[in-house]
Amino acid sequence: MEESLSKKLSFYNFLCTVFIVIYHSRYVIKYFTASTLPAVDKLVVSCDLVGLIAMGSFFTISGFLFYLGLHDKASLIKKLKKRVFSLLIPFVAWNTLMLIQNVCVGWYSHNLNITLNDIVLGYTFYTFNGGFWYLLALIFLLVLSPAILPLKNKPKLFLVIVALSFIGAFYVGEYVTATTLVGKWFTRLVYYIPLYLLGAYFGLCKDALVAKRNIAVSIISALLSVAIIVLYMLEILTPAVNWILLHILPISLWLTLDCALFAKIKITYPMKATFFVYAMHMYLIDLLVKQIANFIPYHSLRLYLSVLLFVAFVAAIYLIAVLVSYCAKRILPEKIYSALSGGRVK
Repeated sequence: MEESLSKKLSFYNFLCTVFIVIYHSRYVIKYFTASTLPAVDKLVVSCDLVGLIAMGSFFTISGFLFYLGLHDKASLIKKLKKRVFSLLIPFVAWNTLMLIQNVCVGWYSHNLNITLNDIVLGYTFYTFNGGFWYLLALIFLLVLSPAILPLKNKPKLFLVIVALSFIGAFYVGEYVTATTLVGKWFTRLVYYIPLYLLGAYFGLCKDALVAKRNIAVSIISALLSVAIIVLYMLEILTPAVNWILLHILPISLWLTLDCALFAKIKITYPMKATFFVYAMHMYLIDLLVKQIANFIPYHSLRLYLSVLLFVAFVAAIYLIAVLVSYCAKRILPEKIYSALSGGRVK
């Protein structure tokens, strides 16, 4: 992979990790400011959009990275083995840490009520670490790889399958949502499969479109991105059309910026430690909200103060997680740290 493309993907990964923290922190604004204000609702809707962009981008980039450079079964098996280290081991490690934390809190508060069934579900349909449904989804998607790889030699058919998946996923997702047979992560997976397939399509068939400069693609992608965002904020589209456009948005934003723009950017440690940020952010959000609530009463702030607090809150979550990552890197044995970060930070 070219260095400029690697830097672009690292930058988008960092940006989308920040977006995820913003998305999961969005109700801080509603907590400290009267939620009846129209501006508050608009801010929360904007954060929802940011979350959709982030998760859509994660799935697109994951599909692209996994299938980039694959050409036969041998290379597929090699990548599958790597994913055991980058996905399965971190999933088990962080999920276990959260389970231990739940047990300790339950024991300390004399409210320990975790059954064997809870433990089994915690490693399958209802993860102890809420954000790790994403890793579980990616592990599940690896099952599809033997069927996707042959499409490398049938790019037109692959593109048709991707296009149909955007329509089918909406209606299948609606059906799965109405059932209670599986965890919520599976419903989310159904919704994001089209973007994963689109990333796989680019990785197998059109990697040059992502890696090399193309002014026309950048301009069209930029205009499309702006149009989709405006239509979303105006709330004038039908749910189905809105859904399809929102799932096109991440790839439009991804293709807008040319790789050459990232050639001189230095990817620093805080931008590399995104796995720790993603793994810890939901726990930290809950912890910090409880602490802040002890000093700032419910619905007591003006909107502008609440927004400033929100920005500081998101920055604090990210910086604390990076600090923990740095300390873990310095203290823990390399193999343990690599297991916790999926080998993503050297």
